[in-house]
Amino acid sequence: MESDMTGRGSTLRVQKLLKELLNRAFSDRSAEWFEDSMFPPVRNENRSIIERRALSFKLMLEAMVSKENSKTTNTYLIKEGELIVGNIPMGSVGFGKVYPQYLTEEEKRLISAANRDMQSTFGHNIPDHKKVLTKGLNWLIRFCTDKINETSICSTIREYRKGRKIEFYNSVIICCNAVIKYAEAFADLADEYAGKEKDVSRQMELKEIARICRKVPANPAETFHEAIQSVYFIHLALHSTLDYISLGRLDQTLDPYLKKDLRKGIITEDKALELYECLLIKCAERINTNPAYFLKQDHSSFGGVFGDSPVFLDQIASANNFLQNIVLGGLTKEGKDASNLSTFLILRASGNLGLPTPIINIRLNKDSSPEIIKETVRSLRNGRNGMPAVFNDDIIVEGLRKNGIPLKDCRDYGVDGCWEPILNAKCDWVFGMVNFLTILECSLNAGCTFTTDPSLLRGVKISHITQSAEEIKNFNELMENVKSNIQFFVDKTAIQAYSFYSVEGSVNPTPFLSSLLGGCLEAGMDKTWGGTEYHISGLLAVAMPNCANALANIKKYVFEERRFTLTQVVDALKNNFNGYEEMKNTFWSDNNKFGNNSKEADEMMKELLDYLYNAGINAKRLCDETFIAIPQKDFEKICSNRTICHYEGLSMHEKYGKRFNMIFNLGCGTFGQYTLMGKSAGASADGRGRGEPVAANLSPVTGTMRNGVGNAIASLRDLELGRFPAGAAIDFCLDDTDDGTDEAYYENIIREFIGENGSIMTITFADAAELDKAFNVCEAVRSGEKSAEALHPYAHIAVRVGGFNAPFVTIPREQQLTYLSRITK
Repeated sequence: MESDMTGRGSTLRVQKLLKELLNRAFSDRSAEWFEDSMFPPVRNENRSIIERRALSFKLMLEAMVSKENSKTTNTYLIKEGELIVGNIPMGSVGFGKVYPQYLTEEEKRLISAANRDMQSTFGHNIPDHKKVLTKGLNWLIRFCTDKINETSICSTIREYRKGRKIEFYNSVIICCNAVIKYAEAFADLADEYAGKEKDVSRQMELKEIARICRKVPANPAETFHEAIQSVYFIHLALHSTLDYISLGRLDQTLDPYLKKDLRKGIITEDKALELYECLLIKCAERINTNPAYFLKQDHSSFGGVFGDSPVFLDQIASANNFLQNIVLGGLTKEGKDASNLSTFLILRASGNLGLPTPIINIRLNKDSSPEIIKETVRSLRNGRNGMPAVFNDDIIVEGLRKNGIPLKDCRDYGVDGCWEPILNAKCDWVFGMVNFLTILECSLNAGCTFTTDPSLLRGVKISHITQSAEEIKNFNELMENVKSNIQFFVDKTAIQAYSFYSVEGSVNPTPFLSSLLGGCLEAGMDKTWGGTEYHISGLLAVAMPNCANALANIKKYVFEERRFTLTQVVDALKNNFNGYEEMKNTFWSDNNKFGNNSKEADEMMKELLDYLYNAGINAKRLCDETFIAIPQKDFEKICSNRTICHYEGLSMHEKYGKRFNMIFNLGCGTFGQYTLMGKSAGASADGRGRGEPVAANLSPVTGTMRNGVGNAIASLRDLELGRFPAGAAIDFCLDDTDDGTDEAYYENIIREFIGENGSIMTITFADAAELDKAFNVCEAVRSGEKSAEALHPYAHIAVRVGGFNAPFVTIPREQQLTYLSRITK
């Protein structure tokens, strides 16, 4: 039995492509993966790492257009009816990637010290597609060639610096030529298909595809079809070579070409919609909807990092996470409404297809037109896939501006990864996370996490020693402990972010992506060498709603009503409420929970956010003085402080130039890892048991949103989320079984969210009964009662997973249960 996707897509062509994609997604795709034997070795170990990385980039693209390899990988073929060509090989954040090995045996032994390997280049960037569309890769090659000639005769640059720049430009040239050759290979393939095609109209389409592939991305695009194919080739090249990056503000990038073709009569709106649908299908071709085959596709390595620390992923939840975002609407750099025809067409395309990827995001503000809000709701309801995510420009633009970013660049922000606001084609980005339940444990337990292991005395010591529960006399003293521990963990995370750039170079440079990021090409510096125009570190607070609810309970039941002692609370939490069932029930059933427009809980959330914000300011000041600024006084002290952080030598301004800066953006979020993050946290005073999931992002804790969506949004009103430009997402799942619900009701939800100063909001419209059936079938499959084939009718159902979208049947059981508990009207 197949997934029910009848009628999805605006044309018969799209419907056929979508049906083929979904059937392939449910099949065993393990044979489609590349194998190491398909790549010749990267020769010449005397070459620098960045040059070997460029050679591996070239080998990967060459392997992808091998007819022999394609017998299993399916990377060198044009599917029936396709208008956009090229095939990204298998890979995802959860599964990892198979890629040509460019590190030496010695380097592979050493990389464990840095927690990085080849697979650490997750991207989290937006490339400058406009540069390629207007200038072409041949221009990039000429630019780099000229820079090599300039650098080779420049005597003012130190020999080491000069050599690094030449290596960078050589590497960019290698990559650009590889992409051009890849496109030409598909031109040859299209000609070959055209020669065998008997249908005249399809033959003409294939010849046009061949013409386009010979032109772009080597040269500037002129037509809409050329532009959309060029963008996809760049996207494909990066996703195929370890960089999971976003498509950025796609409506702003492509709409000028669409409007020009419409004026000339070259294209119609209906044809443009079809092309946009074809693009979304191409980006989704790697999805896997059958969990039975997940283990066979595990190619993930140890070094999954965005900064200096590993990222421990829920691989099952991330199996269909590709970190590819499309951003629509918003503002122009001049502050005008940026919505255009492509904004509406891409929203319709997403709603028509209902695919879980790429992630569609819409930027709105208090002045957004009724038409764009209406189209947003229609896309959400038609797609039933949790898209588009809604971003409030009034909050995010102002937050970025307050952090010292020029207003024109703030207005041009994009979205990458899960929902991270970043600067469009101008920045590098790393992040760290701080679990506020861990902070609360340390604040109640003298700097230790909870444990009943007597060999550890009080518990695992991970923070400075503070007062224990026996010593805390009043609630203010507890909050002083909380404030102190917030500063400790924010400092620690900030230092790790700055340390990412403390060693120039890395095992995973990315010259092609760097050439499309502002600053790198001009400076001759890879992004991993500090080359981008801006550097942003995002620090995200995890489990803030749980912490706020827990502290509100402690304040009420320990210090006001004196129903329990603080020592009893800590003992209960250490023992997972065993013997304290009445306390657990009291804590859980209390209605003063964040997300219900409750004064007590919302004020507690505000106080925690105030602490976080001030801790971020203090941490940035400390790290700037230690790592970045050229000392004007206390030189020996600052050098000593650097040594403490395992960093010696020149300041980063001296190393990278005075334009180097670290923008320290704060936010609140878990992405999709709210179940995994809960496993490391003990029981908490909000009534949550040990190891249970924490709140997703800044959403109300699952099961506590008791007063409806409107009151949940109202809880955001006074939090001053504009201080947190790293984002603070609230996620809703609405039961849309009743088709008679007026769309105006949902449009009003969006307006309320913007009016109440929310930051990011996601809404998934779902049929609660259908999801419940899907869960029961998943349970039967997990128990062995049914085969995985029983999941097929439900494989098309996509939901929002905290930071990305995924087929419901592919997310872990805990997340499925959490999701079912979140459904509301």
